[in-house]
Amino acid sequence: GGGGGGGYLIPMPVDLVDDKNDDDNDERGRKRSPSKRSGGASSSEGKKGDFLSYLVYAIVNIIISVPGLYGYSSVIFNHPIFADYMNALPKLVIFSSCIHQLGFTLFSTLPFAIGTVQDAGLIFLSGMSNIIAEEILGGGGTAEEVVSTTLVILPLGTACLGVVLMLMGKFRLADVVAYLPMPVVGGYLAFIGYFCLEAGTALCISESMMELKDWAYLLDPHNLLLAVPGLVTGLLLTWISRNATSDATLPLTMIVIPAIFYVVIFATGAGIEGS
Repeated sequence: GGGGGGGYLIPMPVDLVDDKNDDDNDERGRKRSPSKRSGGASSSEGKKGDFLSYLVYAIVNIIISVPGLYGYSSVIFNHPIFADYMNALPKLVIFSSCIHQLGFTLFSTLPFAIGTVQDAGLIFLSGMSNIIAEEILGGGGTAEEVVSTTLVILPLGTACLGVVLMLMGKFRLADVVAYLPMPVVGGYLAFIGYFCLEAGTALCISESMMELKDWAYLLDPHNLLLAVPGLVTGLLLTWISRNATSDATLPLTMIVIPAIFYVVIFATGAGIEGS
């Protein structure tokens, strides 16, 4: 007993206490089970959403990369001797880019690595291909020998560069690049931009442009007509890439431009050959 507002406590049998605890546990389990199911469903939906986002990014990457790789091909193989093989050479460049990206994606320690081929080495690859072509042709070689030799030497040179970069990373020599003067780096990057512009114009007019005097090709009204759409499109894409606020704007523009091209040539009756 007790006083001062106290009361009597009636002890509950042990078996009733155990039954009550079991009932409480069952009730709590029933309350938690829907949340578990909903968590599993949301996890599944999250995985589906992640897959769709990855798929969208892959499609965007393809839309942006493939035209650029065709342009890179025209830069690398800009010697006139390669003109008859330009239907096959860009496909090899695209295939090598796929291998490059696959290697980066699978083996890079950076989870966001994409490994898209950059334009920084185009000048060297173009110079190598031109030297090979001039040496072989000067010695009385054939076009087939030029193409086959180039397709062996360029990958070997690129592989050697990869080995050098791996060694620089292993021995932590990357800081050596910091000793390059900034004007030198800026000038090199600026020349790459000019180099790509020149190669794109040459691709539009189907002529080899390797020197400043080759811009005289645009004095021909027919060549100028062929170059203007490409140059205007380049300006448009540059403006969009700098000012667009949506990630979808640039890929959609790159889809719309060739679509308009085909609509125009078929609407006017020019056809593929006439274009």
